[in-house]
Amino acid sequence: WGVQAAKNAAPVAASSVGQVRGKATQRETKTRIEACHSVYKITKAMQSIANAKLNPAIARMQESRPMAASVRAFIDTACSEVQVPELEAGASCLVIPITSDKGLCGALNTKILFKTMNTIQDLKEKKMKIKVITVGEKGHKNFQSMNPKMLVHTASHFGKTDINFLQASRVAEFVTQTPFDQATILYNKYINRVSFTQMAHTIPALTFFSEQVSKFGEKFEFEGDEEQILKDLAEFQFAVQLYGALLENGASEQSSRLAAMDNASKNAASMALELTQLFNRTRQMQITAEMIEISTGAECCKAKKEE
Repeated sequence: WGVQAAKNAAPVAASSVGQVRGKATQRETKTRIEACHSVYKITKAMQSIANAKLNPAIARMQESRPMAASVRAFIDTACSEVQVPELEAGASCLVIPITSDKGLCGALNTKILFKTMNTIQDLKEKKMKIKVITVGEKGHKNFQSMNPKMLVHTASHFGKTDINFLQASRVAEFVTQTPFDQATILYNKYINRVSFTQMAHTIPALTFFSEQVSKFGEKFEFEGDEEQILKDLAEFQFAVQLYGALLENGASEQSSRLAAMDNASKNAASMALELTQLFNRTRQMQITAEMIEISTGAECCKAKKEE
């Protein structure tokens, strides 16, 4: 009796397992539809927030561009007048990648971290000593897991308030306490609402300007202590460069998040529609099967009565 019962139960168990693995039940499909609607609400809300933050971020970024461009032009002119010495093997190079604190912004952080790793690889081939100061939590987590020995410090939580020059000055003040022969700032430069590109600005050692007082004195006129003026100018231009990079990356972050959440909202709505159609089609098939059973049973009862 036991063997016969097991043989009778085996097909039932196999069919039930095949049904669970191969095709979702009505309850599971309904749960997935509700999950898609929840995701749609979240992504739509994040899209609205990113859209509201994007225009002010673009305005601040555009206002800062002339300032950063003028300082960069002056530094380029000064460096062309006074030749910057080439770095020798073993020189200290500081890499500063700027990322976002939060995710859900497309490939923004992935692209800048990829460019950062390529820059580090190039410096390694030149046998340079590399130090990394990350700006943003995403960059910090990446280097903490992959290259913790390179990581010196992290500055983060810039997204809670609007980025201002005071925040950039505090980061620059900390960076200037770390001695380096060359610094490279990597960030995402905003182009338009749907595109951005990765940029890298190389800055010579802050002591370079004060060490070249005599050469700068031949090209420029100074009022006051020339060495102190050049030292202050070097720190100021570094803070301005960092401030411009933060604003550019902030605008790129909001535009990238806007596009990412728009795509996510469309995908969630499309998936909810497909699952709803599947749910309705399966439910209609069940109703049709039940109606066929009822009509077949009624016909059988009618045939028996006629007999």
